[in-house]
Amino acid sequence: HAIDTQRLRQTLSKELKEVRQHARDILEQEIDAESRQLRQNNKQMQEDLLFHVEVTSRLHNENQELHEKSKKLNQELTLIKDTNLEQCKKAVMDKQIIEALTKEVAVAQETIKEYQHWDNTKKSLEEKNSKELLASKGTVDSQAKHAAKKYCYCLEKIKKKEKKTKAKRNSLFFAFSFFSFFLI
Repeated sequence: HAIDTQRLRQTLSKELKEVRQHARDILEQEIDAESRQLRQNNKQMQEDLLFHVEVTSRLHNENQELHEKSKKLNQELTLIKDTNLEQCKKAVMDKQIIEALTKEVAVAQETIKEYQHWDNTKKSLEEKNSKELLASKGTVDSQAKHAAKKYCYCLEKIKKKEKKTKAKRNSLFFAFSFFSFFLI
C-alpha cells in the first residue's frame, strides 16, 4: 500500500507538473496573444499619432501663412484707402484751381474786351486829335499844348492799360495751359 501511495504521489506529482506546465503554456500563449495585440494596437496608435502630428503641424503652418496673407491684404487695403483719399483730396483741390482759373480766364476775356475798346478809343482819339491839330494850326499854342497834353495823357493811360492787360493775359494763358496739361 505504501508503494501504491508513493506511485500515486509520483503520478499525481507528475500530472500536477504537466497540468501546471500546460496551464503555463496556455497562459503564456494568452499573454503572448494579448501582448502582440497590445503591441499592434500601440504601433497603430503611434502611426495615428504621427499622422495627427503631421496634419496638425501642416494645418498650423497653413494657418500661419493665411494669417500673414490676411495681414498683408489688410495693409494693402489700408494703403489703397489712403491712396484713394489722397486722390480725392487732390481732385477737389484741382477742381477748385480749375474753377479759379476759369474765373480768371473770364476776367481776362473781359479785360481783353476793355483793351480792344480802349484801343478803338485810342485810334479814334488819334484821328480826332490829328484832325483837330490840322484844323487848329492857326489857333493859339495853349490850345495845341492842352490838346497835346490830353492826347499824351490818354495815350499814356491806354499804354498802361495795354501793358497790364497783356501781362494778365499772358499769366492767365500760362496758368490755364499749365493746369490743362495736368487735366489731360
